Amino acid sequence: MSEIELIKRSEGHFYRTPIGILPSVTTIMRLIPNPQVEAWKSRTPNWKEISTRAAQIGTKTHRIIECYLKDEPLDGLYCKEIEKPFSAFQRWQCTCGFELVDSERMIWSANGYGGTIDLVGYLDGALYVIDVKTSKAVYPDYSLQIAAYRTGYEERTGKKIEGMGIVRLDKPTGAFEWKEYGEDDYQGALEKFLLLCESWHASNTRNE
Repeated sequence: MSEIELIKRSEGHFYRTPIGILPSVTTIMRLIPNPQVEAWKSRTPNWKEISTRAAQIGTKTHRIIECYLKDEPLDGLYCKEIEKPFSAFQRWQCTCGFELVDSERMIWSANGYGGTIDLVGYLDGALYVIDVKTSKAVYPDYSLQIAAYRTGYEERTGKKIEGMGIVRLDKPTGAFEWKEYGEDDYQGALEKFLLLCESWHASNTRNE
């Protein structure tokens, strides 16, 4: 049995770990106010349907990328709606020469959170943690998410991560965008995330 197990709840995703049930990185990051999203919801009656559809496309894209990188059959995974983001990923990999080490790796941190990392692998000989997004832009809070993943991965594996970044796959155009974060970015983002994590735990004392 794995030391970590994903638990899906209405209030977010959680992970069962050796130190207890921990909130996911994305659940913790719900504490970050997003007035633009709230404004969009208020003027979009079917926002739940749109959000669910976007999440489904993102999940399908992640799944086909995982199988593609592992040289597993893509039968039944390919469909028209993920054609452009998937082709964008293929172009990104061809451009940068990414070499896979791990994918969809579940991690947890002694700081009190869990998560699932999209990709770990080599770029120009350096080991990177990479998150794949199918969003409309690379948003500022993504740096907090990837910093948390990097820390958790290093804790669980003992391996030193030398870089981290976001590869955004644009659904309408099939273009890709690569955003890399340096060491200063990492330290600053991690500090901000850990403050959020402390705040979440202070407000959620129930522990199973």
